[in-house]
Amino acid sequence: MFEDYVSQSETIQNVWKMFQNLSFLMTKNLNSRRIFETAMEYVMEEGTMIGYIEKCCLKVMGDLVDQMSPSDQLSIFDHRQTCRHLLDLLHNSYKQNRHEIYRLVLGILHKTVAQCPEVFVEMGGVWILIRHLKKFNYYDSLCMLRMLVTSKQQKIVQEMRKTDNVQRLVRFLQACANELDVSPNTYMIKEKTFILASILSEIIFYSKESHLKTIYWITVTRILREVLIKLSGAPTCSIDTTFFETYYETPRGKNLMETPIEYLKRNRDERGCCLYCLLQGV
Repeated sequence: MFEDYVSQSETIQNVWKMFQNLSFLMTKNLNSRRIFETAMEYVMEEGTMIGYIEKCCLKVMGDLVDQMSPSDQLSIFDHRQTCRHLLDLLHNSYKQNRHEIYRLVLGILHKTVAQCPEVFVEMGGVWILIRHLKKFNYYDSLCMLRMLVTSKQQKIVQEMRKTDNVQRLVRFLQACANELDVSPNTYMIKEKTFILASILSEIIFYSKESHLKTIYWITVTRILREVLIKLSGAPTCSIDTTFFETYYETPRGKNLMETPIEYLKRNRDERGCCLYCLLQGV
């Protein structure tokens, strides 16, 4: 009985391995969407969560998306149930501490965020990603959150700025800042710190001015400013430091057209600003 089960599993695995062949996936008139949906059914079906088959299916799903037409991609990612299934998979792999599966699912969800950010948020994606940062703080997770908040969609920004979400982001920002003291030359820690600062900066920028005068938001702003100044590691960088020390005290108006991070990125590109010279590609 067990041998038959293993044999059947190997057969299924070999079938899905065939779909990992990129040449095959580029076959004309291949129904990529149907294959994607079938792979999803295999992964979601209780009792078939066998590690190697699951990995094969998820890899196939990721490769298929890259080969799909934009309209097929949109039809998949605009489907709320598909997004919900992927988020359930992500959360289950988080609870089971399955890093490899988590990263495969995260890669597919990254494409969902790029295509249909509003669906991802509606299905609870922000809530899940932010709570996973405590244990699974992948670079891609942070990039997805930054992609969401910079979409400038009001509903998405409102979700991101919920008190519990902001508190968790601030705690993680402080944790990253503390790591800077221990490993100041670690590129990835600086990168994560910068992205977190970008996210919080966007949230603050799109908050009502009356809210920013509360003790809570004043505290968040102070922490953000302190971390950014620490991140610079350059006390002589007077342009950047002064900017962040005064930015949130500036009255809102038509002349204030960019967030602090947008300002710094432009300033770095145009005038060789030193604050983020080590953060290439941001």
